[in-house]
Amino acid sequence: MENVIEQFRCSYGLSPEYEKQIHEAGLRIVGTDSMGNPRIIELPEHKFFIGTLFVPQLSSTLDSTHCIVNSFITQSLTSVK
Repeated sequence: MENVIEQFRCSYGLSPEYEKQIHEAGLRIVGTDSMGNPRIIELPEHKFFIGTLFVPQLSSTLDSTHCIVNSFITQSLTSVK
């Protein structure tokens, strides 16, 4: 398991009563906060479908873009070729 520290500025979250429905719909919870609450979901069958409650741009700089932003740009460019 890998630990990553990200910043988020919201108090929104996934209600535990909907986790089963999320999984049944094909989404996967792939990241949680220190309390175990879901913070990142993805749709594994899709080239690039990710939802986060953290804000990738908060840890991006002009010299070092967040890896999610880089991945999104890469996937976008390969999709138009």
